[in-house]
Amino acid sequence: MVTVNLAEFGVTAGARLIGGYAERADDLRPAMDAALEDLFALGDQVWATRGRVIGAPWPALSPRTLDSRRSQGKGDTPLEYSGGRGGVLRKSLTRRGAAHQRVNVTRDEVLLETTSGIAGVHQSGGAASDGGRVPQRRMVADSGFLAGRFVPIFAGHLAGNARRGRPGGIV
Repeated sequence: MVTVNLAEFGVTAGARLIGGYAERADDLRPAMDAALEDLFALGDQVWATRGRVIGAPWPALSPRTLDSRRSQGKGDTPLEYSGGRGGVLRKSLTRRGAAHQRVNVTRDEVLLETTSGIAGVHQSGGAASDGGRVPQRRMVADSGFLAGRFVPIFAGHLAGNARRGRPGGIV
């Protein structure tokens, strides 16, 4: 299981960075929805760049894995079969409403979680079911990377409210 919970990524620190506006906001759900959409877009970028966009390039598949996947018609892209499960893991982190996904957006939290059984071993690396070793292929960025993306979303949301003469209120 891999979880992205915005509360863990310095929203409080981000609020201080944007002048404390977050403390006066009645409801940050519009900004949280925007952050969730950004998470989905980032997920697409992670797969398109095979992890490079988050500073964690994915190792290539081993020759043994490539041979096995090709013989089964599953392609050679890490973390995504062209057949079989049909990219369940990728979809669970890049598409709203996908299978093996849990999403919760509240006034002060965004939770995006994949319940795909293979997510954890690929995010962290570890033992494969056949006794081999799965190298780490991070799908989720670290908190510093995410904070750099999300603070501008919240700042823009709150600054937009202030420009409309309703500081701290949702328009």
